[in-house]
Amino acid sequence: MQDDELRAIQIADPLRLKRLHLTPLQYTIITWVIDRKLTPSKSTDLVARLGVSIRTASGLLLGLHNTGYLNRKEVAQVTGGVEYEYRIKPSILRAYHEARNP
Repeated sequence: MQDDELRAIQIADPLRLKRLHLTPLQYTIITWVIDRKLTPSKSTDLVARLGVSIRTASGLLLGLHNTGYLNRKEVAQVTGGVEYEYRIKPSILRAYHEARNP
C-alpha cells in the first residue's frame, strides 16, 4: 500500500486507521510474536517476557486478536483447563515482510 492510499483512507474513514493503530506496547507484542516464527505465543510466555500479570497478558493478546492482528487457537491443558495460542495472521506476516524488504 502506498502512502497516498493511506492518506486517502485517513481522509475517507479516519476511524478505520484509528482502530488499527498500535500502542508502543502492542507493537512490542506483535514484533515479539513475529520473531517467534512458528512457535505459538501464550499468555504465560508474555508474562515472562513483559513481567505483567497473567490477566493483563491474556487481555493484551485477546485485544490484538479482536482487532484482527492475531489468530487464536484453543488448546486443552493436561490439568483440564483451556489455554489459547496466538500467531500472527499469515496475510499480515506476508505484508510485514514485503514492507520491510521492498
